Amino acid sequence: MTPAPLPVVLVVGSGAREHSIAAALTRHCAGRTPKLLCFGSARNPGIQALCAAYEVGKMDDCARVADFAAKHGATLAVIGPEAPLDAGVADALRAVGVAVVGPSKALSAIEGSKAFALKLLHKHGMAGLPDFREFTAMEGAREYLEELGEGNYVIKADGLCGGKGVKVAGAHLASIDEAVEYCRECLPHFVICEKLVGQEFSLLSLSDGAHLVHMPPLQDHKRAYEGDKGPNTGGMGSYSCADHLLPFLSDAALEAAKKMQAETIVALKAETGEPYRGVLYGGYMLTARGTYLIEYNARFGDPECLNVLSLLDPAADFLGACEAAAAGKGLAQVSLPFRRLASCCKYAVPEGYPNRSEKGFVVDLSGLQRPHLAYLGAVDADPKSGSLIATGSRTVGVVGVAETLEEAEALAEAEVTAIKGKLFHRRDVGTAALVNSRVAQMLSIQARGAREQPISIAVLGSTRGSSLQPVLRALASGALQGARIALVVSNKEDAPILERARQHGIRALHVPVQGRSREAYDAAVTSALEAAGVQAVLLVGYMRILSAQFCERWAKRCVNIHPSLLPAFAGGMDLQVHEAVLAAGAKETGCTVHYVEAEVDAGAPVVQRKCAVQPDDTPLSLKARVQALEGPALCDAPLAKATNRAGVMGSIGGFGGLFDTRAAGYKDPVLVSGTDGVGTKLIIAQATGKHGSIGIDLVAMVVNDLIVQGAEPLFFLDYFASGALDVKCAGEVVGGIARGCAACGCALVGGETAEMPGMYAPGHYDLAGFAVGAVERADILPRLEEIAPGDVLIGLGSSGVHSNGFSLVRRVVERSGLSWDAPAPFAAGATLADALLTPTKLYVKSCLAATRTRKVKALAHITGGGLPENLPRVLPAGVRASVDATAWTPPAVFGWMAGVSRAPVEELLRTFNCGVGMVLVVSPADATALVDILRAEGETAAVIGKLEAHTEGAGPQVSVTGTEAWGWA
Repeated sequence: MTPAPLPVVLVVGSGAREHSIAAALTRHCAGRTPKLLCFGSARNPGIQALCAAYEVGKMDDCARVADFAAKHGATLAVIGPEAPLDAGVADALRAVGVAVVGPSKALSAIEGSKAFALKLLHKHGMAGLPDFREFTAMEGAREYLEELGEGNYVIKADGLCGGKGVKVAGAHLASIDEAVEYCRECLPHFVICEKLVGQEFSLLSLSDGAHLVHMPPLQDHKRAYEGDKGPNTGGMGSYSCADHLLPFLSDAALEAAKKMQAETIVALKAETGEPYRGVLYGGYMLTARGTYLIEYNARFGDPECLNVLSLLDPAADFLGACEAAAAGKGLAQVSLPFRRLASCCKYAVPEGYPNRSEKGFVVDLSGLQRPHLAYLGAVDADPKSGSLIATGSRTVGVVGVAETLEEAEALAEAEVTAIKGKLFHRRDVGTAALVNSRVAQMLSIQARGAREQPISIAVLGSTRGSSLQPVLRALASGALQGARIALVVSNKEDAPILERARQHGIRALHVPVQGRSREAYDAAVTSALEAAGVQAVLLVGYMRILSAQFCERWAKRCVNIHPSLLPAFAGGMDLQVHEAVLAAGAKETGCTVHYVEAEVDAGAPVVQRKCAVQPDDTPLSLKARVQALEGPALCDAPLAKATNRAGVMGSIGGFGGLFDTRAAGYKDPVLVSGTDGVGTKLIIAQATGKHGSIGIDLVAMVVNDLIVQGAEPLFFLDYFASGALDVKCAGEVVGGIARGCAACGCALVGGETAEMPGMYAPGHYDLAGFAVGAVERADILPRLEEIAPGDVLIGLGSSGVHSNGFSLVRRVVERSGLSWDAPAPFAAGATLADALLTPTKLYVKSCLAATRTRKVKALAHITGGGLPENLPRVLPAGVRASVDATAWTPPAVFGWMAGVSRAPVEELLRTFNCGVGMVLVVSPADATALVDILRAEGETAAVIGKLEAHTEGAGPQVSVTGTEAWGWA
């Protein structure tokens, strides 16, 4: 039997990326070593050493590339750079019978045209897209920039620009005027996008058009100089981690990116009729709101390609995977595993790179210890001496692979340092210092986002959507800071509500009926809502009867608003309702947000807002006052409903909240209650008009006290009192309360909003919260009888001052002479007020994960009184806590206050948490495992001390040593 001929593989491109592709094809080929060819723009000695034939020419010359491939009998081609794909080289190769890893010209527009990509994905309802608009003229550009707001925009020239076509507010554009001028430079075609803030990461996937193989996620370093400074480059290096995540990236965030990649493949097929055969490389931003797409590339990234191909398992069949992808079938059957190791790639680049690169000098690689993990880029070989000569761009990329990122970075650093020539590299790529700084930035963004992240609402409508206008007005005025309209859906393509949405920059989607049954249609709508990350649904003139399945799927999350206090005046519409109220001589009226159920108008009220009926009211004046209540009411409703959990009965707006502990899964529960306020932190919020995070503080102060009993918070009620209701302020506060409840799995089941004229000064209000939790009788904490000398203390980091000690905080600020809007001396990029209003950290979910192991003996919430006064509350007689202050570094706010106040450390320890917000008492044998669990839940956890034997009267029960390491003296 004649053996099958070996494949002949053409690699298009001549950089380090293509060198790594060529090497991987020969190393990971399941014993079928291919014959390699290369067509590149320059001669690469590393690639040439692997090839049977090599030609230099213009890579976008379709005919010449195809002729070269046909002449040498190529059966497969792998295209590295973007320019040949954009030119249609993949189509030309397929036309001469060569299978290609690389999309067609039409499909490569996913990279080649920013406008095409965003419009396509928006059309197909993909979640995770930034707000954007496409422009082919200057008309409307300034207005859209102003709508996004100063510092909140990115401008992208359409087409391939070699990474030079994107400019970001703040980094490249100092003002809207500069942005407008850059838009002119980008004509005739550009896109303006919302600026995303967070941490970037990359995900590469190989596709045969139906199946995707995802590679480990990576993070690259674009800036030329250390500390993320200097001009942007093609990439100075990148890293990946052994767990195939990143230090700031959760499984859920990565899964969101994978879902987007899969949906994009489907959308491209639907749009063009062609399967996507090649590599789809997504650039993503992890933000406080989740995973968002920055852009797509239609090929392997550089330097990311060097990392992922160096991680291929020895058993991986990279050649077979490329053949399957190019054939458009069979990729699922090919083995392509990646080792569970970390990688770090560093590029050596010429002095002067990227703007005025040195060239023509000798590059000496003789000192490399692992030359098989060095990939040549912009170098040529001297024809006489054979020496490598730099040609002006990224010169050599080296990769370190090891069990930990620290080890991989050290290997890469040793190798890149061994390369000699007029070169430099970024020593900080992949280092713990830089990676940790990015993690810290992400944590800071998420902490700020906790008080900013809105609930996503979808609107379903069939008509003009006039009653949506008060909601849009409330959004524009800031009254609905706790919510955002993510999507407007209509069953009618010409429904004016869709245009109303577009005019306000809201995504509009027509879902055609197309003869579908009610159930099938509603299933399609549900799919669109879920893809957009919708959490609550609002009906506005929706002229369809909803199926029972839709009502069940969105039970207690789909609402309508009625302009009366239901059940009174039910069934009426618009002015009819207000006329009926006046005719009945009602003393008060308002609006009701109510659930939508299968039986029309039968849903229970969710939220009601009231106002008095004045003697001189007309239907129009009454309508105006009721409409003013609709924005806050609609804010309350979706926020509250987003907190629903098993066990909640009834609805907000009744006389009380009901909760079924059996439905929540409890067998022998003990109920635990707690109540608290926010203290004088309220004064800062009221003085600055920043109310969005105070509600989170309120929830945290109550539920953190419940968890120390081992109790899971079940439901929460709030009390908001003011002299005269400010609907914008109240909406922000309630929004924060709801977000706090949602973050800890606690249902917001009700509350009281009280107006007491004369009791509070204008602009002042008070807050109180009440929560009930449950714990199985056998799991109640603390277990005092088990606590003994030798037990270990695990500390969980705080987010800052939390909500205690603000009388002293305000005195410190007064002494400093700073205003609330001054830059915070201890928090870059934040005002003093914003930094001090950082919300109290919620410890519920992480501590529940720990307590459910039944290895935790006690928990102490570190509030007013600090460590010295809160730890004794959970310790039995006979033991004392010895705390080592060198085990953690307090947030910078405490050092600043220590310096300004000149207060003794002992006083500060008894006033503030000083960086530790919760303490666990555990057995030393369980400490490591519990620290790992807590860190997996996102906590900064560390062993901070131990328990010792203690005789009553022999000194304090808590000692804190090592505070001199904080440098506060």
